[in-house]
Amino acid sequence: MRLLPKDGSSPSAEERKPSTTRRYRLSRRRLVLLVITAVVAGGLLAMTNLPGYLKANFVLALHPEGTAALFSENDLGEIRLEMKFKHFQKIEHKRREALEKTYGWVRGGAMRRLVASDEDFVPAKISAEGKSVDCKVRLKGDLEDHWKGSKWSLRVHVKQEGLVMGMSRFSLQDPATRNHINEWLFLENLRMEGLIAPRYRFVNLVINGKPMGMYAMEESFSKELIENNQRREGVVVAFDEYHYWHMYWNVGRSNAYRAAKVDVRNLGRVERSEQLRRQKETAIHLMRGLQERSLSGEDVFNPERFGKFLALTHLWNGEHTFSYEDINFYFDPISGNLEPIGKEGNPRPDTVAPHCFFSGNELRYQDEMDDTWLNHALRSPRLAHAYVKHLELFTRPQYLAEISDQLKAKEQHLRRLIIKDLYLENEHAIWGAWTILLEHDPWELLEKRAHGIRLGLKDTHIALAYARPAETASGTDCEVIIRNALTQPIEVIGFELGNQSWSAKDTLFIPSRESALTSGIGDNLVIPLRKFAHDHPAGDHVFLLNGAMKPEVSSNEENASESSLIALVRILGLEGSPIRLPVSMEHVRFEAKLLPFHSTKDDPTDTHPFLTKKGGTYIIPAGEHNVTEDLVIPRGNDLLISPGATLRFASQATLISEGSIRAIGTPESPITLTAHGNSWGGVLVNTAPSRSEWHHVKVSKMGGVGVGVHANGIDRAGWTLTGGVTFYYSQASLVHCEFEQSHTEDALNVISSECAILGCSFSDLSSDAFDGDFATGFIRDSVFNRIGGDAIDLSGSNMTIEKVVAKEVVDKVVSAGESTRVELKKSRFQDVGIGVASKDLSKTRIDGLQITRARVAALTAYQKKENFGPAEISAKNLQVTETAKIHLVQLRSVATINGQPLLAVPLNVEKLYTEKSATP
Repeated sequence: MRLLPKDGSSPSAEERKPSTTRRYRLSRRRLVLLVITAVVAGGLLAMTNLPGYLKANFVLALHPEGTAALFSENDLGEIRLEMKFKHFQKIEHKRREALEKTYGWVRGGAMRRLVASDEDFVPAKISAEGKSVDCKVRLKGDLEDHWKGSKWSLRVHVKQEGLVMGMSRFSLQDPATRNHINEWLFLENLRMEGLIAPRYRFVNLVINGKPMGMYAMEESFSKELIENNQRREGVVVAFDEYHYWHMYWNVGRSNAYRAAKVDVRNLGRVERSEQLRRQKETAIHLMRGLQERSLSGEDVFNPERFGKFLALTHLWNGEHTFSYEDINFYFDPISGNLEPIGKEGNPRPDTVAPHCFFSGNELRYQDEMDDTWLNHALRSPRLAHAYVKHLELFTRPQYLAEISDQLKAKEQHLRRLIIKDLYLENEHAIWGAWTILLEHDPWELLEKRAHGIRLGLKDTHIALAYARPAETASGTDCEVIIRNALTQPIEVIGFELGNQSWSAKDTLFIPSRESALTSGIGDNLVIPLRKFAHDHPAGDHVFLLNGAMKPEVSSNEENASESSLIALVRILGLEGSPIRLPVSMEHVRFEAKLLPFHSTKDDPTDTHPFLTKKGGTYIIPAGEHNVTEDLVIPRGNDLLISPGATLRFASQATLISEGSIRAIGTPESPITLTAHGNSWGGVLVNTAPSRSEWHHVKVSKMGGVGVGVHANGIDRAGWTLTGGVTFYYSQASLVHCEFEQSHTEDALNVISSECAILGCSFSDLSSDAFDGDFATGFIRDSVFNRIGGDAIDLSGSNMTIEKVVAKEVVDKVVSAGESTRVELKKSRFQDVGIGVASKDLSKTRIDGLQITRARVAALTAYQKKENFGPAEISAKNLQVTETAKIHLVQLRSVATINGQPLLAVPLNVEKLYTEKSATP
């Protein structure tokens, strides 16, 4: 369909008016009513002889949802694309070329493919939300569902760092290419759980003045995608898909992902940053570890977020996103993990998942594909545990009700708008959408799918168990063989026989080659069993039970039940009472070949002799201790530092813990963390299950982890911490602690955590003192002296600051950005760059603040990032002395003192950020 006149002339000014689209919609409604009237007049008895187009539209109008859709108001935003005729012709030529190219053959005919490149982009102008920016556009979509009909999928890159609805790179496509409303539901649910998902919304598209109807706007990979998901800037990697499209007779899918090179999204931007280049190298290393199977799933992925992602993908039938040619991963520079990005799930209206994540093969190729990247990742017990745990949680009726409460009303409205947009389309479009939009209710399907998942989780026949005499001198010992009946891991907790009981951990005799003893998942967890389709002999385990072999008892004797051996087993990841599985006793021994497997984790006491361990806690005694290499506290354990302990770290050493750190010093016997020489790496507490407590801890001479971020940062191959001390998804309380003489980007960094900072001091720091990213909590009775950057830098946080004294702060004392909420009370600032800065949709409330000698301004409010908005700041009981400029407020931002609004002026934020006197 041509979008411009054949002579190349442009639409008239009248045609370009916003009312054009409204008139177009009204004419469509009138036309639909005329069609229905004409069909009815023709007689219902002749319905079977109607042309397919009229019949499809007639049946659509008779459906209750089709009727309701007609009267649904289209309140979607509008996007207008303008391009020259010759540029549109180039896109049209590329489409014809794709339609003529046969990629392969499937049932029903030839499969055609678009082979696109950057050379296909053409210049255009795009308008939305009252602003217009330059962009470049090309045809998009590998297969013909994207461009065969009248709605062509387009890839849009906005130029000059502009944004359209908050996005710089996105696709515009027919909702049918992502199974209509299903993709939106899937991505919204991912966002509800804090997982990475691109923005996905529906818009009205107008091209060169011609309304094209309702389109899906899908965000592409960009810096904005990562920031919008509240993640630090990092690289995105994927498997190269060359062999997916070139599956010749001598190429097999069983080796496709393992032989694929690793692609880096937006490589040009990554190569321009030293920090991103280092992260790229590590991200590629992690991907290659998956391909080589030299790294386990838990070495590569964060178990909690990975488990959530798998569970929701299973719940929504979005497994298309796992295909090796479609999956993308974000490298988290803080934790050093990869995290999957939800994209192209294409959820189908099925009630049963197409395959099992533990053993199922690639979608559409189940008979050809060997072990996939996902199968390998799920061999990690922690990943399997997290997946099943969340699968059980997300399929509960109350969770489904929560999703429905949040999304159902909007889903119904959007679905009806998609149905409305089908009117006057050809019969293929209408019948193609019928199953998803009209035949099935997505919420009923969700409940049925969840019910089917729970049936599998409730199965009691999860293993085969039998026993035989053991080759021991006693004659009363036996070996118990447990064989997993499932394609997913199960755990064996122990055994019972009458009044006797045995722990599986203590009685494991011969594990299978796939087994592993694990810790840090649950008190009862001992052995995750797994059986994949290609395993042999099906993951057998042997346990040696002393004194368990009793004389054979006839089944009709009264005490038969008392002499029955029971195995306590459970699907890995489920909570509650285990299954009591009867063990069949065999009194004649026979041989079975079992393959052993042994896995150990490094014990930090081997390399740090000052450490002792008691239960699940490592202990550092009082005294001076040299830490010559990384001190790593393994998951499932905590660290206790005794009063009077001084740790002197080598220049390349760090302290890392996946459990809490309790460092309880006293005024007389403080705890000191410092460098043996000039600097050391710092501290990371990552995803600790319990709260860290620091009292009277002195931290100094930190150089930080990551080159390019810190002046003296240590090079750890892309692992980057902006903080000298970092709490990541870990609660913390710091009381009377001191941070001084450090050269890290932030002395203390709290990320996605709750924190309490009381009576602490920060002094002689080359950059920021405290940085809170998506943090909550309070800072009270604390002092900031001689700070080279910001004293308190907050992003996406909610923080109360009270009785804080700040002196000699080069930049801002309080910097609130990215929708931060701050309550600032009873504080004093002296000799600072800016007293308080409220930016980018942040709201700052001040009550009782004294500011003396602010070089730039006492209070500022402005917008820095385009994808946010103006800020607010209000103050009362404010005293400002020896300061030339009390306030600096940008137009559209709002600031008040004692309820009186302050004058807002045009503000060149870029110039402000290059001022030597302040670096916001």
